[in-house]
Amino acid sequence: MEQLEGQNGFPPGAGGADRMQLNSSLPMNASAGVQAASAGYVVLDVFSYLVLAVTFVLGVLGNGLVIWVAGFRMTRTVTTICYLNLAVADFCFTSTLPFLTVSKAMGGHWPFGWFLCKFIFTIVDINLFGSVFLIALIALDRCICVLHPVWAQNHRTIGLAKRVILGPWICALLLTLPVIIRVTTVTMRGTGRTACTFDFSPWTRDPAEKMKVSVTMLTVRGIIRFVVGFSMPMSIVAVCYGLIATKIHKQGLIRSSRPLRVLSFVVAAFFLCWFPYQVVALIGTIRVRDLLRGMGSDLRVAVSVTSSLAFFNSCLNPMLYVFMGQDFRERLIHSLPASLERALSEDAAQPSSTATNSSSLPAEVELQAKSSVARLARPASLAQLQQDVPKPNAAARRCSGLARRVLTIAFALLILGLMTWAYAAGVPLASDRYGLLAFGLYGAFLSAHLVAQSLFAYLEHRRVAAAARRAAARGPLDAATARSVALTISAYQEDPAYLRQCLTSARALLYPRARLRVLMVVDGNRAEDLYMVDMFREVFADEDPATYVWDGNYHQPWEPAAAGAVGTGAYREVEAEDPGRLAVEALVRTRRCVCVAQRWGGKREVMYTAFKALGDSVDYVQVCDSDTRLDPLALLELVRVLDEDPRVGAVGGDVRILNPLDSWVSFLSSLRYWVAFNVERACQSYFHCVSCISGPLGLYRNNLLQQFLEAWYNQKFLGTHCTFGDDRHLTNRMLSMGYATKYTSRSRCYSETPSSFLRWLSQQTRWSKSYFREWLYNALWWHRHHAWMTYEAVVSGLFPFFVAATVLRLFYAGRPWALLWVLLCVQGVALAKAAFAAWLRGCLRMVLLSLYAPLYMCGLLPAKFLALVTMNQSGWGTSGRRKLAANYVPLLPLALWALLLLGGLVRSVAQEARADWCSPSRVAEAYHLAAGAGAYLGYWVVMLTLYWVGVRRLCRRRSGGYRVQV
Repeated sequence: MEQLEGQNGFPPGAGGADRMQLNSSLPMNASAGVQAASAGYVVLDVFSYLVLAVTFVLGVLGNGLVIWVAGFRMTRTVTTICYLNLAVADFCFTSTLPFLTVSKAMGGHWPFGWFLCKFIFTIVDINLFGSVFLIALIALDRCICVLHPVWAQNHRTIGLAKRVILGPWICALLLTLPVIIRVTTVTMRGTGRTACTFDFSPWTRDPAEKMKVSVTMLTVRGIIRFVVGFSMPMSIVAVCYGLIATKIHKQGLIRSSRPLRVLSFVVAAFFLCWFPYQVVALIGTIRVRDLLRGMGSDLRVAVSVTSSLAFFNSCLNPMLYVFMGQDFRERLIHSLPASLERALSEDAAQPSSTATNSSSLPAEVELQAKSSVARLARPASLAQLQQDVPKPNAAARRCSGLARRVLTIAFALLILGLMTWAYAAGVPLASDRYGLLAFGLYGAFLSAHLVAQSLFAYLEHRRVAAAARRAAARGPLDAATARSVALTISAYQEDPAYLRQCLTSARALLYPRARLRVLMVVDGNRAEDLYMVDMFREVFADEDPATYVWDGNYHQPWEPAAAGAVGTGAYREVEAEDPGRLAVEALVRTRRCVCVAQRWGGKREVMYTAFKALGDSVDYVQVCDSDTRLDPLALLELVRVLDEDPRVGAVGGDVRILNPLDSWVSFLSSLRYWVAFNVERACQSYFHCVSCISGPLGLYRNNLLQQFLEAWYNQKFLGTHCTFGDDRHLTNRMLSMGYATKYTSRSRCYSETPSSFLRWLSQQTRWSKSYFREWLYNALWWHRHHAWMTYEAVVSGLFPFFVAATVLRLFYAGRPWALLWVLLCVQGVALAKAAFAAWLRGCLRMVLLSLYAPLYMCGLLPAKFLALVTMNQSGWGTSGRRKLAANYVPLLPLALWALLLLGGLVRSVAQEARADWCSPSRVAEAYHLAAGAGAYLGYWVVMLTLYWVGVRRLCRRRSGGYRVQV
């Protein structure tokens, strides 16, 4: 329950000017005065940081999930009210841990100002007091339900619970008043460091009196907190559990003695987490005078370790008491991932299954009761208990899965911690005399990441080439044994020229005709949409194509009366099946080329119709967009990957740009596409974990796709049905089943990309929305795949935030040379990456990829933050290509971003204009500034000249180099 050292016998000091002040104000920072040279202390300090990091992540995620389930998805009951309040208390406390950890890392220095000092520790104190009081209240509630079931059934109401629940919060607020009144920031004499601490200096100016007041107040407070904040609540919990266990044992509600052991374990867990810290805090209260004089370094180390252990209890509350029941292993392996998945993507779970997620006592699990003794009177039979126990082999597999989960979480936290520390610490690895040309640890980390990514991508291309040689040695594909494939095309108000190219390329695919079906589903059945049906009929005229205009779709309400009725007169039998659905399925499963125009419902609805109508009639399903031109060998190369390895569930191909010369946006997009597929996804493919099988070109095993088809379509995020990001979620569903996903550069297609900046920005915003949303879902299955999947997800997820923080910091707090140096480094890294891509592709034009960096910094980066705050907004995502995009909302974050940067630039320039530039360091900086600016401008002159001469003019004469003839 302890926040400030002075609150538990570790007083920060008696006054701001007193040398006897301690160097830290937090119990976790109490080791600040210990010499860092001690190897033992370093180990304990590292342990403390790791525990705090794990507590923060698990506490925020776990308690946040409990708040969402208990507060918004479950029917309100007395139990859920208690659980919700407990989760709020633990969530608020764990949310403050980053501030406390930063202060600890800075040796007790508080850099956040007096307001956050008072606010943070008020929140911490209230919620930690409240949490322990709520635990005691839940214990009392469970005890009353068991000992007095009739009274509980008649008087235990929601209204009474809402009134009673105020008691713990009021008591916590009263006990926090000393923090609200006396805690503030104090600057220490001599060191100039700022501490967040108790300040008793206004009471007296005499040093002796100040010492006396400090000793008295802090001793009284330490005793009160030990007795009221720990001993009494713990005693209540122990007594209640004892009474519950006695009642269970006497009435024989559970024949096994295991529930008694579980109850003892729960009490012991709480006791073991908090008792060491409380003992150390009590000793600190007794030795408060020595601590005020700067002694007691041994206690500082002890409180640093024990407080971390105590704080860890805050992340245990949402899960510990739930998973320690009789079906512990079953719940731990299955219920937690299922609950997380439902909270992030599916409908709400049943209240009975999620209500216990926030419990702090095991009575709901062990007694199998809701609010009356009636349920307690129905104990589980011994046979049922035996059935619940997993068989040894299954148990071993589940334990292995649990171990992988734990190791994966630890690995992700390690990467997160290392990246954050490297970025925040800014450790220089190399620097010149004045620190103007510096290379830091974070830069080295990113450089190593790019080198590793490039290396694995190169190895994957070699692997693909070797597989192609093996396939060539085996000879052509046998038409009799080839897998059956269905090519599904999603169409929506497509440009007629692009649609014709798509259908023509589909017709020209080099795959056995008898084993290939073509199914195009049009999103819209109005007269203005039927030109796509006519074009399909025209292109496949010699294939006897079947077309059908469906008045509905699989998920639109069907009106039986509109479909007709059987019989005449007063008695008519209404058809039970949708005739449109039956007609579509009959055509799809009996004809080779089919086009269906259905009621508008979005792209996911279109894809669902294709998948559902196909059923299990084919082995593989290929996805394709109506603006995509397929290479003749595209399908054959995809099929070879799935045929070669049964562990691969899906494979994607190389998507290139159909219109690279329309504008500078489409040209840079064409270069970026190539790198995204042939470097980034090729690297992922090396580890069998491609994060996204792109919609224009992907192949899935149909038997696996049909298993998660309904869950894929019904995906929800925060209660809203998801209508975009369908390709990424399809990939994640395949990964969630434990199957690998691959990429092959030998399968190619050419797809249209936006040529206007506004339409490109809307596209990138939509993709970023699905990226952030699917990142959360993907994190649930990191443990089933290679560690690279976890590593890359953490790195790519953090990168935009670090870039934005760096830019803002440099514009507002950096010197002009620092800003220019970062710009030079950014372009240098981009040029190095472009040079590797040019070598890998064998095309010098790839060097111009370095021009994409400013487009990312000025356009894509702010769009990502807009996507992050609007993830819950759904829609088709883009208008048809026959309509002009007129959505100007994505420009708002760009305007805000530009204003922020302009304000910072003006501020920095004004400050530098008043600075003295006569010192040697400033003279050197001015020289570097002039040279760097010249180099930067020269770089842009050269690159823009190459773009204009080599692309805008010459490539127009040789545009066929980007075309595929089919």
